[in-house]
Amino acid sequence: ETVTISGTFTINSYKVIYKVDGNVVHEATAEYNSKVDLYDYTPEEGYTFSGWDKEDGFTMPASEVTVNGTTSKITVTITYKFIGDVPADYPDPAPVTATYGEDITKYDIYFGSMVTGYSSTITDWSGVVEGEGAFYVGSEDIVITYTWNRIPCKITTSYTGDVPAGYESSEDWSKKYN
Repeated sequence: ETVTISGTFTINSYKVIYKVDGNVVHEATAEYNSKVDLYDYTPEEGYTFSGWDKEDGFTMPASEVTVNGTTSKITVTITYKFIGDVPADYPDPAPVTATYGEDITKYDIYFGSMVTGYSSTITDWSGVVEGEGAFYVGSEDIVITYTWNRIPCKITTSYTGDVPAGYESSEDWSKKYN
């Protein structure tokens, strides 16, 4: 007598765990010996993603796999640009590095108070993100432009007693401070 034995088998599946900065962000399953397409992770705003520590399309082993990645906060460069009546021989300030989300006002240096007879005003700060009542470092480099002005002044002279020849008793000169 003939005996027929029928059977089926299934390929074992194993877990693929995705961790970013040590935290599980996604789980999937993959069959043994199959090609694994990596999870498409998008970091939260203000962060960059390093990528995964496994190659896309890796072959699934006969065990659970953990795939790791890391994020880092975005850093940008803040450059200061001077225009207008910039004081002679005034040094350009060195660029500084800032991180995403920082309050930009800590980088707002009032240069005009440092030079007698000059004032400076911020006339542009490209790359800055406006929030509720404050300004923040975004994800792009920042250029803070200061427009310098010489402070005008009026000098009035007056004489008491004998006025020197060729002078009037009172004269006004309007000029920029030197």
